[in-house]
Amino acid sequence: MDNNSDIIISQEEDNQEDRDTQVSQDQKEEKRYEIEEEEEEDEDEEYEEEEEEEEEEEEEEEEEEEEEEEEEEEEEEEDEDEDDNNFIQYIKEAKSNSNNKTNNGYGGNSHTKSPIPTSNDPKKRKFDNFESKDEEKEIEDEKINISSFSERENQLLNRFIKSEKERSAELQITKDQLNGSIHKNKIEYEKNLTQLEKRISFFEQKILKKNNKIEKLKTIIQEKENFILDIQKNQNKSIIEQIRSMEYLAMIKKILSEHHNYSFEEGEEHIIIESLMNQIK
Repeated sequence: MDNNSDIIISQEEDNQEDRDTQVSQDQKEEKRYEIEEEEEEDEDEEYEEEEEEEEEEEEEEEEEEEEEEEEEEEEEEEDEDEDDNNFIQYIKEAKSNSNNKTNNGYGGNSHTKSPIPTSNDPKKRKFDNFESKDEEKEIEDEKINISSFSERENQLLNRFIKSEKERSAELQITKDQLNGSIHKNKIEYEKNLTQLEKRISFFEQKILKKNNKIEKLKTIIQEKENFILDIQKNQNKSIIEQIRSMEYLAMIKKILSEHHNYSFEEGEEHIIIESLMNQIK
């Protein structure tokens, strides 16, 4: 009976050692998973911080570009308005000067025009020659005025053409800048798209890694459950066998002692009884 108790105790100790070993392994595995999780969280935080810094830099660059474009547009509008106002002022001045000269000369206002004497008026015949000279002078002055006015208009027209050419050149520069901006935005878009694809790939890999961990944990849990079931099964089987063995030993010992007057030496009874049990089985 003492040996059987020792066997049971020894088996229980072995089972307890197995359980302790498994628990220790589980704790180490859980600690390793926790460290990996912390490292992944740190990587995610660093990645997100880098993304935020890049986005802030891009926003600042876009704001600076927009401010520069607005300033250029305002300067262009001011230049255009100034050119238009100057041209209009030139035209008004030219017309005003022409009208003043015309009104003061021949064919102007009837109130200021000198009366033309007729040949039937004997009192004014002596002024005919004088009036004729005045008319010729006025006509000559008018021709000079017309020539001067045409020259002034040509100057204004040339200035206007020059202004339009400068404006056309500025528009071409603006067009080139817009094309450059479009090209730059396209490059920026492709860069952002590449970063987005990398980020998607990063999270896909992370999700895949998480899924693999989950599957591995499921496998470990299943193994633990099977291990526990095996231990319980072996314990139950061992207990049943031990109980049966003890019952057989007690019964055989009783039979041999009572009916055959057989005395056992210390340790011998177990050998004989175990031999008989093996034959019975």
